Amino acid sequence: MTIDAYTDMVESFTASVKRKTRRWGFKMYPNCFVGAEAVNFLVEAGYAKSREQAVILGQRMMDDGLFAHVKNEHPFKDKKLFYEFTQVSIPEVAVCR
Repeated sequence: MTIDAYTDMVESFTASVKRKTRRWGFKMYPNCFVGAEAVNFLVEAGYAKSREQAVILGQRMMDDGLFAHVKNEHPFKDKKLFYEFTQVSIPEVAVCR
């Protein structure tokens, strides 16, 4: 994937993945998204050909610092785990690759 294609994917991802306050047990996590829903987006938008490939792309974005697990306990997974965007900007992420 070229840097331009990666940047376009990151911009689309950040604009399209649904963020909201979510609850796990008694704890609330504001402005986060679900890993499985992010995988759905990557596949449906055509950035990944399979769910497995979407997980690899998601982990790449996570490794680049675009987002993190809300408790920093998990890598990117195709599960109902919560992730939140970091303060890293899209151009900074694109430069990482």
